[in-house]
Amino acid sequence: MGLQATVNSGTPRAPARREVLLAAVVVAITLLAYLPAMRGGFIWNDETFLTQNPLIKAENGLHRFWFTTEPPDYFPLASTSLWLEWRLWGMNPAGYHLVNVLLHAAGAVLLWRALKRLRAPGAWLAGLIFAVHPVNVESVAWITERKNTLAMALYLASLLAYLKFDEEGAPRAYALALGLFLLALLAKTSVTMLPAVLLLCAWWRRGRIERRDILRAIPFAVLSGALALVTIWYQYHRAIAAEVVRTDSFLARTAGAGWAAWFYLYKALLPAKLCFVYPRWAEGVSFLSFLPDLLLLALLILLWRNRRGWGRPFLFGFGYFLVSLAPVAGFLNIYFMRYSLVADHWQYTAMIGIAALAAGALAGQAERRGAFRKVAIAAAAALVAVLAAATWSQSLIYRDAETVWRDTVRKNPGAWMAWNNLAVCVKARAEADRQPAQAAELFKEVIGYCEKAIALKPDYAEAYGTRGAAYCSLGRRGLARRDYDRAIACRRDYAEAWILRGRLDADENQLDEAMFDYNRAIELRPGFAVAYCERGNVQVRSRRYADAVRDYNEAIALKEDLAEAYNNRAVAYLHLKEYAKGLADVRTCQKLGGRPAPQLIEALGQAAGRKE
Repeated sequence: MGLQATVNSGTPRAPARREVLLAAVVVAITLLAYLPAMRGGFIWNDETFLTQNPLIKAENGLHRFWFTTEPPDYFPLASTSLWLEWRLWGMNPAGYHLVNVLLHAAGAVLLWRALKRLRAPGAWLAGLIFAVHPVNVESVAWITERKNTLAMALYLASLLAYLKFDEEGAPRAYALALGLFLLALLAKTSVTMLPAVLLLCAWWRRGRIERRDILRAIPFAVLSGALALVTIWYQYHRAIAAEVVRTDSFLARTAGAGWAAWFYLYKALLPAKLCFVYPRWAEGVSFLSFLPDLLLLALLILLWRNRRGWGRPFLFGFGYFLVSLAPVAGFLNIYFMRYSLVADHWQYTAMIGIAALAAGALAGQAERRGAFRKVAIAAAAALVAVLAAATWSQSLIYRDAETVWRDTVRKNPGAWMAWNNLAVCVKARAEADRQPAQAAELFKEVIGYCEKAIALKPDYAEAYGTRGAAYCSLGRRGLARRDYDRAIACRRDYAEAWILRGRLDADENQLDEAMFDYNRAIELRPGFAVAYCERGNVQVRSRRYADAVRDYNEAIALKEDLAEAYNNRAVAYLHLKEYAKGLADVRTCQKLGGRPAPQLIEALGQAAGRKE
């Protein structure tokens, strides 16, 4: 019933009950396909964006998201949604995943409604294809990409309101479209090309772009340009900062844009071997490097010459696809381009064009009588089933960070970042393992992964830091110190390496050296709670208890759930004879899952009793 409804685009509007049923089918199939994702955990960058983000936990976090430059990106609406949800779900990832999937399903329903207003054939099927296409898994199953799913729902709602205005001329619909677009941009500026899309829709409807269409699009373009400039500033000054992302020329980037467009089209048409980090192809300029651009130009010319006939829907769908990819074509630096020039979550908005083309082609065949109709409907059903199964399978990869990185290095062994991140995951398991022999084997595994990363990128500071920590856990302190020194030499601003070396200094009772390292870490990252806690520990050992309390206060202000800071501040309070405060800290530490030493609890209790 549902698939047949998708191809009858010329029939009168279906009754409201039928419309609701069709929307419910899209939502139900989306939830089913993404069931493994809803059982997934937190992965890469989720700690930066959510679980370890001090702004998420701060009572004044909303103000700081909207009105300061503290966040790494200016996507305050997406951050607001997570700030609110943190108070509902906390460290339970299921709630965030469910909201992401529901937002994606809402986007699929809104896509159907927008395409229906455009009288595009197979509108409902296009929404369903978009809902279950596995390329979208990265955007939906990755909590950090709440930015994508929220922005997409608002973007399509804006487009739908504008199309209503274009048909009926209602000023309220135009104002609603403009307001929704502003909200979409505040969720993520990946939707910045909507003004061009509005002109493309005008051409689709009337066969030309009129002066009124341009005038109507100008306010959208102003909003788009303003928020795009804000995003660029944040990328270059906050996310990238001093990092070198790309050094290639404009000509090389032009060539790379052509390669990227064909890569995304290939993954949209044949979504096999999807990877969290794809190989980063070599940048250069030669005649062959421009071949993809020339092929794209030839294809667009062919479609334009046939724009009044068979080329019209292809020009509309493929044109939308290319326009939507413009922000991630490579002309501007994006931090992730340090690892790869393409990513599945970058084509989330562009995928709509390919989904619409595929659905339209099947709908066109289904309008024919006889065997063609039956074959087309069967093909549509099979396509949805295959895509949904692939999405289910791809969602399993997002079970946890270690699974993501194991899948990445299997598909892309040259991903140096993935080898180190895999090492970090295994190191966390080793540190939690209470069996010394098993933990030792895991630390050796960590060292092996780090060596693969270093072989691929000899100046990879993070890999030296991770390997050094593994050596330290195995008692090989000389090798650990060598790696920490190398990490700092590779990246003088690598705060974590200064902390690691500071711990080693403290363990070896080199307290002055440890203080130097911790001071440097705090100078590099003033918001690094662990650095203050570690420096407080050295202050305690140096019997500077009041200074230690100040450091622990700062650590707790930055990370309210840092159990270690409460425990260690209790120790300092014991020496300062502030026993009531120490007991309060011990209780807080216990509530946070910490395990204060029984001797500390007893000493504070007895001292408090004597004082009373």
